[in-house]
Amino acid sequence: RIGAGSPTSVPYVPGIGGTNFFLGSPASQVDGFDLVPNSSAILLVGFRATPFDLSTIGAPPGATLYVSILDYVGAATDLFGMTSVSFVVPSTPSLCGADLTFQWLQIDAGLIAYPLPIAMSGGMTARLGL
Repeated sequence: RIGAGSPTSVPYVPGIGGTNFFLGSPASQVDGFDLVPNSSAILLVGFRATPFDLSTIGAPPGATLYVSILDYVGAATDLFGMTSVSFVVPSTPSLCGADLTFQWLQIDAGLIAYPLPIAMSGGMTARLGL
C-alpha cells in the first residue's frame, strides 16, 4: 500500500485491495471499499508516481495522487460503498515483474465546500508474476 486516503462525506476513508496479479490470470481484481454508497468511483491505473497533494488545486486535505495515470475505468458502488474492477492479465512473458499502481478516486457531492470535491484511496502497487 502507498500512503493514506482522504475521507468521503460519509465519513470513511476509501480503501483499496486486489488479487490474482499473475500472467494469464482471467480474474485479476482491484477492490474499493468505504466509498460513498450507491454512487460511482473511478479506478486510476498506471505507474507509481511522486505523491502529488491535490489540496493545492482545491481538493480536501489529505487528497493525494500516487499514480502516473495511464488509464482509468468507472465502477458503481453498492449499498455498502464497495466496488471492484476485474480484468485479464495477458500471458506475455515480457510483463513478468512489471509493476502497476492503482488508486480509487470518487467525486463526492457531499464535499461541495471544496472546489475539487473528491475523495481518494491510498495507492496500491501490484507486481505481475507467474
